[in-house]
Amino acid sequence: SEDAADEVLRTAGATLEELGADDDAYVAYIHLGDGDGRRDRWPDALAWHERAHALVLDHVGYLPEAKRRVAEAHLELGNVELAAKFAEDGVAVAGKDDWATIASTRMVLGLVREAQGRFEEAEAMLREALQVAAGIDFNPWDEALALAEFLLRRGRSDEGRVELAKAREAA
Repeated sequence: SEDAADEVLRTAGATLEELGADDDAYVAYIHLGDGDGRRDRWPDALAWHERAHALVLDHVGYLPEAKRRVAEAHLELGNVELAAKFAEDGVAVAGKDDWATIASTRMVLGLVREAQGRFEEAEAMLREALQVAAGIDFNPWDEALALAEFLLRRGRSDEGRVELAKAREAA
């Protein structure tokens, strides 16, 4: 069950953090935050993601993904300015060859730009994120869905349905 899995992750994360295995504790906390986000418990998701973020401030690989997740949670909670700060930082620190992270951080920054009313920039970032994600071995589901939903929210139903079909195919 989700509750049992969460308990295992909480226990593992706390134990790993106590032992100084911060990278491993980060993974447990990220999974907890992701699960809370999927269940639309964004205050809890933000707390886990902030805790994970604090553990990887010097980790070149994990840091941009941690920033992306904190940004996403802030965006879901309506904290657009904080979301912008973390999303911009995530894009800035993503490794130049870490294509999955480049795609995911740009996707979230695109969603932030949409929330800021910067629609042309938002669409360009979302399309770029999807293009990057589609060119690697990771499933581009998140990026495809983000673009489809953006287009549908903008009233561009025909384009949105085409992108939604691509997202379904990726899923």
